[in-house]
Amino acid sequence: MRGASARRVLADLVSLIRHAVDIEADLVPYPERVRERYAAWLAQQETMGRAFTPEQRRWLDRIAEQIGVNLAVEPRDLDDVFADRGGRVAARRVLGDKWRELLDELNVALAA
Repeated sequence: MRGASARRVLADLVSLIRHAVDIEADLVPYPERVRERYAAWLAQQETMGRAFTPEQRRWLDRIAEQIGVNLAVEPRDLDDVFADRGGRVAARRVLGDKWRELLDELNVALAA
């Protein structure tokens, strides 16, 4: 894959392996699979009465995008990915005191 980042290649390799061992029937690029899981997660949150503000959604959308490329997002990654928005300090302000738990929840739900 010319021009693809090493992490993107790794993410696609994970999809290929999961397909090869019949964990997933369809071979779908990992970022696309994560987008599908993210949409399902958002729908589930809405069903449970959990609403997010537009600013929170921007953060969650970007976190989901990063999981699709990097397989997971750790708290320290927010300092890089969201450096222009204030990193972990801003994540706590925008997502609330349980932002780390939310990040863990997304990592599990989207990378399953």
